[in-house]
Amino acid sequence: MKNIALLDTETTGVDESATCIEVALAIFHVPSASVTLSYSSLLRASDNPAEKVNRISPIALVDAPQPASVWRRIRMLLTEAGASAIVAHGAEFDR
Repeated sequence: MKNIALLDTETTGVDESATCIEVALAIFHVPSASVTLSYSSLLRASDNPAEKVNRISPIALVDAPQPASVWRRIRMLLTEAGASAIVAHGAEFDR
């Protein structure tokens, strides 16, 4: 295993209507035990009912990139890194 992708997200809540409003990715190079790439972005949204929890102001989300462009960038970075695995922090909670 050469590279592992570490992924974290923030959402607008925990129910089915919640959307992703922030994503962070780090590529961890196993042989050197180091992070070789990191990327994070807010995702455009009109509201954030979970602001008290994630501390992301709805104002910051108004001009954020469109979700589709952020996810395209994440896919590109994952492909370029050739990650053997993706480890998602809080995946069960954020899914």
